[in-house]
Amino acid sequence: MVTTYISPNEVHDIILQEDFMTKLQKDHLMILLESMDSKMQITVETVCSMNDKIDGVEDRINTRIDHMDSILKVAIDEIATLHKKVDAVDKKVDAVDKKVDAVYQELVAHRMIPSCTAVKQSDH
Repeated sequence: MVTTYISPNEVHDIILQEDFMTKLQKDHLMILLESMDSKMQITVETVCSMNDKIDGVEDRINTRIDHMDSILKVAIDEIATLHKKVDAVDKKVDAVDKKVDAVYQELVAHRMIPSCTAVKQSDH
């Protein structure tokens, strides 16, 4: 069995061509068809309106995401800069440690201060 779709306009034409219905029945059916058509129009308008609202919300969300992306990129760049600065400070601290060790070794070599091992032995 094949089912075919008949549009409201085709139903309307069939009703007007056939003489099996009374004038009152035709009028009632026309009122029903008009009511269905107006309800369908309201449904279509509602769907279009909702689609526009969804598009607006989507645009606002995309704008916020783009804004957050730019904030995150700036934060990541600042963190990278901070890491570079910390690394530079670490290198300077290492250099100062080496200089302090060298000065200490020089003082020990000239016997201006006792070595750590000599201080430890005298404590015992």
